[in-house]
Amino acid sequence: FPVTIRPADQVAKPEIKNKPVQTIMSEEHSKELSSLLVQDFDGRIVPMHTVCDQILRKVYRGTEFEGHNPVQVVMSMHMYPEFWLDQKVINVPSNLRDKYKLGAYASFRELANEVGDFKWMEDYRAAHQKLESRRNEFDKKLIKLVDRFQVLQSVFSWQYMRIIPVKKDPNNTWYVPLNGELMRLDSTASTVAVKYISSWDEAAKPGKYGATDDLLKALKKFQRVEGAKVVPSETAINLEISYNKMNIFKNSYRSYLLLGLILLIVYFVHILVQPTQKAFRRYSTVKKLVIVSLIIIFVYHGIGLGFRWYISGHAPWSNGYEALIFIAWVTMALGFTVARKNPVIIPGAAILAALMIFVTEMELMDPEISPLQPVLKSYWLKIHVAIITGSYAFLGLGAILGFMNLFLYIFRNPTNGKLVTLNINELTYVSEMIITIGLFMLTIGTFLGGVWANESWGRYWGWDPKETWALVSVLVYAIILHLRYIPSLKGKFTFNVVSLWGFSSILFTFFGVNFYLVGLHSYAQGEGLGKFPGWLWILIGGFIIFTLIDWSCS
Repeated sequence: FPVTIRPADQVAKPEIKNKPVQTIMSEEHSKELSSLLVQDFDGRIVPMHTVCDQILRKVYRGTEFEGHNPVQVVMSMHMYPEFWLDQKVINVPSNLRDKYKLGAYASFRELANEVGDFKWMEDYRAAHQKLESRRNEFDKKLIKLVDRFQVLQSVFSWQYMRIIPVKKDPNNTWYVPLNGELMRLDSTASTVAVKYISSWDEAAKPGKYGATDDLLKALKKFQRVEGAKVVPSETAINLEISYNKMNIFKNSYRSYLLLGLILLIVYFVHILVQPTQKAFRRYSTVKKLVIVSLIIIFVYHGIGLGFRWYISGHAPWSNGYEALIFIAWVTMALGFTVARKNPVIIPGAAILAALMIFVTEMELMDPEISPLQPVLKSYWLKIHVAIITGSYAFLGLGAILGFMNLFLYIFRNPTNGKLVTLNINELTYVSEMIITIGLFMLTIGTFLGGVWANESWGRYWGWDPKETWALVSVLVYAIILHLRYIPSLKGKFTFNVVSLWGFSSILFTFFGVNFYLVGLHSYAQGEGLGKFPGWLWILIGGFIIFTLIDWSCS
């Protein structure tokens, strides 16, 4: 199914809002088509909805286009490539628009030369050939744009439509209809798919899908019979489609952030302003409502993790994306557990959880469900990774409590001094307890990682960057907890400062190692950040200034 780029005057350019009816299948049929099975490039058998959803998110950075769902849009791209060559469906990063004279979205034709290749291929080659650490922001965004262009190119050539299983295939490989190898192995299988696909166009014109629905049912039955060894259950397929549509983790972080900020504001108003009895009752009512809402979101978040575990078949903390959403969930569980000591712990945990999930929405990590790397196919995944990533939740909450204490130091005055000092003492006590537990978990997790390393790589310790920085983090927090034995450094203010800044060792262990250093743990990397981001220097500078202001107020 080749894509031919013809001169603009030879191809009609219909407006999307006035598109012919035959370019988009009916919503009812797209729902039925959503559960047709496809083998992705990792070999996982997934519903058609997953493939289409991932393609539209990758290319358009959205979950629908002009009111149409991913299945309607992507299947229309397969059937009517000439129409979609001119639709502005490719998201263009902002820092590329001026140089290439493009808008926020570009059509395939705008980015392609006469033979269908990316128009600015020389720029792309220059960016791609650079070491990742030497790529600037322009290079990285250009590579992203070319990725989107190539995904759409692959859609037009049907490379994603591996929907035909072959009976007794030793590798359980699925094929694209009309694939030459498929025709040789099983011409009947190809005929089943071609009959169904051929019916799309005829059915779309009058909007009648009766015969097409019957052919789709026959194709689904064929998949289950011929691919019985690898096809997931219908329950798993329906659950995955629901998971795709629900956007559980994005909804969770937004809810955590909103509710956490409301509860935090109420808390600080209560502490710093000391409201009247009537206002205090209102505070209590708001607090209860927000906490109940947070519990509901926490359960919702946990259901999302459960869905992901069931769909993937492995514990949902096997890569950077999953680890962060798991840590966020553990953070909330910890916040609810220790909230009896001080109510401000809950909003602190909610905001931290929101920030963790927000990082997963920044395109640094791949959210797709994928098969495990061979080294991760071990029961140690459930033990070592759960313990060591769970420790990050404890240490992160300790850092948040330290930050809130430093905030209280700034606003302490003779009027509210007694109540503020009482809260600082309580939060410092809780923070020390939490960090102690986190350090024990981090140490145990690091030790268990050595045991797993011996099973996987034949040695307990090899000074791999991830191993080294895990040890650095253990030493940093061991020092933090032993500062109380040094007379000049045992004050509460010092402890809150170091509990805040100490978390930077965890951040580098989790992000810095994965994105900047190369080692045996590279199977869990994201896309890489290249040079140290300028905004991060600004953020660090802001925290330094904040700490100095606190020091002058303490």
